[in-house]
Amino acid sequence: MEAQEKPFSPAHSTTERVAGAAHETVDHLAERAAQAEERVRRGTERAETYGKETADSVTRYVQEHPLASLGIAAAAGFILSALLRR
Repeated sequence: MEAQEKPFSPAHSTTERVAGAAHETVDHLAERAAQAEERVRRGTERAETYGKETADSVTRYVQEHPLASLGIAAAAGFILSALLRR
């Protein structure tokens, strides 16, 4: 006995088209999310590297110029306290 073919249904065709469009949209959004994640990851790595380089630079400066560093720290503390008193 042969399987009977179902007659063509416009509703079924519409449902398939909508489902296909939804899948394409989800795939597109997933791809965009993956790209955004990669950009954030690279930005985080750059910020981390910049932070480490800056900390190393400050440490090196303080070791090479301890008196100047003390003066800069004292001046910054004085200015900050004056601003916070207002």
